[in-house]
Amino acid sequence: MEVIKNFPDSEIVSNIRSGIKTDETIKAIYRMYFNSLSWHIINNSGSKEDAEDIFQEVVLSFIDLVQKINSGVSHLLKHSCFL
Repeated sequence: MEVIKNFPDSEIVSNIRSGIKTDETIKAIYRMYFNSLSWHIINNSGSKEDAEDIFQEVVLSFIDLVQKINSGVSHLLKHSCFL
């Protein structure tokens, strides 16, 4: 049986930066945000597949942003909201 854990936002960012618990962190992001995103997409003439594709792109963009910030581009987060 898999233990389901949600992470606070600060731990999500920390885990992505460090590469620790990456799979578990991405699963937590999915559990925390997919249903809401999916609802908005489906209620605006999208499909579940559209929601899955968009969610994947958003998560990849978020990971990329966190890694860039970790590399010293911290000003990007002040003006960005992905999730």
